[in-house]
Amino acid sequence: MAKSVYYLGQLSMEEDADPCGSGCKGVVCSKTHSVTNLHLSSANLSWGIPTAIGGLQELISVDLLENPKLTSTIPRQIGQLRRLTHLKLSGCNFHGKVPEEIYNLNNLEYLDLSNNPQLLQCENAQDLITLRRQQSLTVSRRRLLHHRTLLQVNGRTPLPLFYTYIALAVVGLVIIVTFTFCFCRWLSVRRTRHADTYMMTPIAPSMPK
Repeated sequence: MAKSVYYLGQLSMEEDADPCGSGCKGVVCSKTHSVTNLHLSSANLSWGIPTAIGGLQELISVDLLENPKLTSTIPRQIGQLRRLTHLKLSGCNFHGKVPEEIYNLNNLEYLDLSNNPQLLQCENAQDLITLRRQQSLTVSRRRLLHHRTLLQVNGRTPLPLFYTYIALAVVGLVIIVTFTFCFCRWLSVRRTRHADTYMMTPIAPSMPK
């Protein structure tokens, strides 16, 4: 997969090579050696995007701008990239129909398919992406609100609020203990002073009869 994905028909590489460890230009990887970004604009790439790209589950951004020798169809496997936020394919020569799977990517924020004369695409593709993104955010917010409601109905307190209650209880306990200690200390000192004063008071001698 490494050979077909990272070299896109132009470069050569062993099948079992690690693209994150071989210094591939334009390939950005995470600390866990997962490919997260492909920045290959104006790289004189040829042929097309291999279907194996669908296996890069950590991929966030794909930039293949201005590679006119890319003449294949756009593989529907791109629709498997659930974390993809940016897809830039402008200035190439892709043909055929844009896979519907791309429009259904929940995290996709930016899509550029312009300047592909033979590519059959939706005229308001970016509007569809924006609408899809807004709908996804709305659903996520509703799920979060529903989850919080269930916690309240079941008598359970969300963890952040629960920790706040614990902190307040600890502070209150510290205040009570401190006040009790100070009061007992003050009372002890007062009693000691009172006893010393009583012992130091002279007793008047009785008059002889």
